[in-house]
Amino acid sequence: MDRSEHRESIRGEGWWEQVYHGRQPMDDLQLAVDGRCLDGVGTDIIGPFTLQGLISDDGRVSILKDYVGRHSVRYEGQHDGEGRMWGVWSLPGFSGRWMIALGRQRRESLDHILDIGPGRRA
Repeated sequence: MDRSEHRESIRGEGWWEQVYHGRQPMDDLQLAVDGRCLDGVGTDIIGPFTLQGLISDDGRVSILKDYVGRHSVRYEGQHDGEGRMWGVWSLPGFSGRWMIALGRQRRESLDHILDIGPGRRA
């Protein structure tokens, strides 16, 4: 069973850099984080991909990016605890920097809450 099957997806933004391609965006990035486990899907200049990884208690990140029907890329780095991850990706003969920022989940509006604090006039 896919680990992300019962989790809400979060939209993310990300990029990776390589000498020959420059900085490339990760488009349509959808991520699911459950505790230490991360799963996701997206697409970039190379093609569609899936992500599977772990975030350790000390903030280390290890992700495998699998290009559908092609090759895999190892992403190693850090998580800041507030939704931003960065580090170095690698595959034999190539490496570069990367960054992924998790979007915020939708929250219910708080407009229905009435402020009754000091100075509030009815």
